[in-house]
Amino acid sequence: MKKTIFIVCLLILIVAFFLGLYLYKINTIDNNLKIGEELIEDECTKFEEQNSIKVNSSENKTSINTKLTIKILYKECNHIKETTELITDESLINLTEEEFRNKYKEWDVQKFTLSEIVIYKEVDDFCNEHYKIQDKDGYITVYQIDKAGNVISEKQTNIAIEYLTNDDIEKIKKGIIVYSTKELNKIIEDYE
Repeated sequence: MKKTIFIVCLLILIVAFFLGLYLYKINTIDNNLKIGEELIEDECTKFEEQNSIKVNSSENKTSINTKLTIKILYKECNHIKETTELITDESLINLTEEEFRNKYKEWDVQKFTLSEIVIYKEVDDFCNEHYKIQDKDGYITVYQIDKAGNVISEKQTNIAIEYLTNDDIEKIKKGIIVYSTKELNKIIEDYE
């Protein structure tokens, strides 16, 4: 009986010791992280600061992480061409919305946030992204079409139509009209 009481007391002391040690370490780590209300920088934070452009303001400003989406409506064919990419031009980095609007006076700024800017413009022009996919000599051929419906250029692919489904062969023989390079590339990839 005395032996059991001794073992229980010893276990309680060991648990108390490790619990005290654990609480001490947590308190020490907490106190070491703060120095006059500033957090100690770790190596990741230092690396990020060395490899980034700082934007010093509480206002929304452009940065190298801002996506710029450009939308152009071509009135002659009523198609919108849209491109999106990160801002890489240094003259566009660290601009407020007002400064950005001054640089793009002929554009409608539809959205301006830290992460994304969307600009829009209408032009009296034809988008030159009109294509017809059709069979020529047993291969898929891509024809670029102008606003009058004339063939501007022709590019024959190495995709033989004989390996396609009957449905696809019929569509290609009739001709598939496509209104953007993106859509054209998607269709060609589907047939490859």
